[in-house]
Amino acid sequence: MGAKVQPIGYRLGHSNNWKSNWQSHPHDFADSAFRDSQLEKLINDFGHQYGILVSNLRVQEMIGPNGFPHLVLTCTYYVRSKIFMKKMGFKDLSKRIPEPVWPRYVRGYYKKRRKYFRQQGENHRRCSLNTLIKVVAPTLVNEYLHEFYNGKPFSFDLRMINTFKANTRHSNFIHQIKRLMKWKQRRIMRNHFSKDMYYLLHEAILTQDTKMLGDLIANLLEKTKRHHPILNVIQRLMHIIVRQYKGVRGVRIKVKGRIGGVKRKRHRTLQVGGLSLQEIRLPVAHSMTKSNTRFGSTSIKIWIV
Repeated sequence: MGAKVQPIGYRLGHSNNWKSNWQSHPHDFADSAFRDSQLEKLINDFGHQYGILVSNLRVQEMIGPNGFPHLVLTCTYYVRSKIFMKKMGFKDLSKRIPEPVWPRYVRGYYKKRRKYFRQQGENHRRCSLNTLIKVVAPTLVNEYLHEFYNGKPFSFDLRMINTFKANTRHSNFIHQIKRLMKWKQRRIMRNHFSKDMYYLLHEAILTQDTKMLGDLIANLLEKTKRHHPILNVIQRLMHIIVRQYKGVRGVRIKVKGRIGGVKRKRHRTLQVGGLSLQEIRLPVAHSMTKSNTRFGSTSIKIWIV
């Protein structure tokens, strides 16, 4: 029974906590819940527009020193470099960045030229990303809250944290293992999405937040009609990564829909380990994502125990 319903609802107050933390009058509860859901949808749509994966939004409401409501919005994000460059229109950097001034007869000219464009592109992307996170996203949230409170005074603090900077020690350890996998598992890591999938699988297990992992799988299924090769790579990466953690009982990813363009709806389950969903006090990370593929709607459910 625990696999047929959302397993988070049974565990609130026992092993999992609410995503929103505030107190309100019973008459205002529906408005506050609607505000949180719309804020999460707004930030998710903003990230999807610019190729940014955003985790679950956590909302904390308190009363400020002036007696007006103050919201603290916290989430993490992950940027896929190739997708982000394509979304922002920086696909051909050589046309937007001035040419280097070195003459062609200088030794190592083409190597220096590639390195120059790569550095300039990273600086350009970093500036654009900071502008989106620190300027564009708070402006959208401010406009929505201004309409929601109907001109009443309020304040908020939007904290969007990069997953690479949330825990530098874990990030460095994951990247160190990823360099070794480039040689040991070359066939798996040569795909264009393997690095992102490898990092987000680690991130989902460490933070118990599977939303970004589900969004990445949904994005991959939307871009191609060859779904089974992608799922095969994900299953191989799951077998490799879950072995590195002792406290993880099991990971399950269930994809249901017209996978690969079959005529009837089917489901495919990728699982490593065992999942005992009947224990209420057992912490379970769960998320459900919908992918609009060229064959129809496909659901992606993820459990981590």
